[in-house]
Amino acid sequence: IFWKIYYLRKKVINIQTLKFLGFWMGNSVLIWVTAQIAPEGLILGNQHILPFWACVFAGYILSAIDILIEPTLKLLKVRVKNQSQLIVLSVAINSISFWGVTRLALMVGVGIPVFWWAAIVGIILTLGQLTISQGLTALTSRLRVI
Repeated sequence: IFWKIYYLRKKVINIQTLKFLGFWMGNSVLIWVTAQIAPEGLILGNQHILPFWACVFAGYILSAIDILIEPTLKLLKVRVKNQSQLIVLSVAINSISFWGVTRLALMVGVGIPVFWWAAIVGIILTLGQLTISQGLTALTSRLRVI
């Protein structure tokens, strides 16, 4: 039910997979850019993991969490009344998820000095994910549904 399939040039594309890959790339790039802009607030890499791979791995974990939000809300029968409530919920989930990922800094390679950086990165990631979701919505509106 959650997996919608569309045709694009006679190839079957799974929209959830596109969303996951888009979130993964977007999250990884946004984490990298944030770390380059504010290196004192977001630390990438450690003695085991290079900064690039830290971004990729953190982006993967955050994308896996984000892609499960919608099915989990439906399973728990949580009703989101409007777009602003969904945005606030996404910021909260992204902030808490990013904070959790940074607690595993030795394994993931991403660290923050204080929780406020997790909240800032959560807001940035939510804005990026909204942009990716809107792009996929525009793409799928032009495609034929199976």
